[in-house]
Amino acid sequence: MPEHAESECPRCGEEFVCKLGSYFLCDCSDIQLSREQAAYLSEYWEECLCCKCLLEIIENWDDIAELAETLGAESLYNSQALDSQKQDSDAQDR
Repeated sequence: MPEHAESECPRCGEEFVCKLGSYFLCDCSDIQLSREQAAYLSEYWEECLCCKCLLEIIENWDDIAELAETLGAESLYNSQALDSQKQDSDAQDR
């Protein structure tokens, strides 16, 4: 039986329903991630992110990769500062 759980997105703190065990019914099933994006997410977060955050990461992927290069990070997946710096940069732009 599929598990549906109220969850808090570890990236933005918003509440959402995670349909663990029911991927094809989950809202995130329509979101297409590249192999690099999926590796970045699985390295950085242990829990599911909300769809809004997944879409923001996809939308800002080039900026995230550029930040990794600018910061001299060995890889996108080892620098937990990348996403928070991108969020800080976006907040300053608003």
